[in-house]
Amino acid sequence: MNLSPNSKALRELKAKLVGLTNVQFEAAIGLILGDASIQSQNKGRTYRLKFEWGDINKTMLSMCMIYSRILTEPKAQTRINSNGNEVTTWRFQTFSHEAFNPLAELFLSVQGKKMVKDGLIRDHLTYKRFSIMVQVMMEENWITLLTKVKV
Repeated sequence: MNLSPNSKALRELKAKLVGLTNVQFEAAIGLILGDASIQSQNKGRTYRLKFEWGDINKTMLSMCMIYSRILTEPKAQTRINSNGNEVTTWRFQTFSHEAFNPLAELFLSVQGKKMVKDGLIRDHLTYKRFSIMVQVMMEENWITLLTKVKV
């Protein structure tokens, strides 16, 4: 879906979408624990999710549980990684919406930085969310995150 950020079509779509379903909320928690970021462009009134997925996950893009909230089609980016290898990643983002505000409350510090707050995993990590997080982490080699989190 390619929508202009200020288009009438996007305003109408946002008006129809009240909140995230339970499945979308669970998927979003797992994705943010993995490698998605959450940010605001309007001082916390609304938030959006941003992604950068490896080429290996390209086929999963259309299966993303929040795909209906993607602002533009994913774009390929090729770069040289720290090991000197050429890698291709796919970047995309959701549109900003109030539905993502509860996720911001879970993951953002007062300064707006992404963090895993004390108790977040104990209180919010279900098996479904954990499986999404591990799937992302396996690709990105972020397994060290688990050793740094206070449960």
